Amino acid sequence: MSRALGLETTDFEAFDAAICQMLDRLDIPSSLSDIGVPVEAAQRIAGKAHQDAAAATNPREADVETIERLVIEAITKGRGLDCVVRPERPMRGDLISALVHCG
Repeated sequence: MSRALGLETTDFEAFDAAICQMLDRLDIPSSLSDIGVPVEAAQRIAGKAHQDAAAATNPREADVETIERLVIEAITKGRGLDCVVRPERPMRGDLISALVHCG
């Protein structure tokens, strides 16, 4: 995919940076707060995410408190998260799955 993007290297960091730049150019919101999700909703979102059937497909099991912490980061930091999804564990694009993988 790095080659398809015209990148000179195939390391994950360069790929991640290119994708983030592309998302920024397309004006894709970088955080949940950018689309109006308040921090106060984090607990409710985490509870629903934990009960969702898709939670079973997460690469790591997570309790509601862990998911809530990650949702708060997605609200307040978005693409500025201190972690990146590594290619060793492919994701299905599920935000919570990706965040739990980083945690």
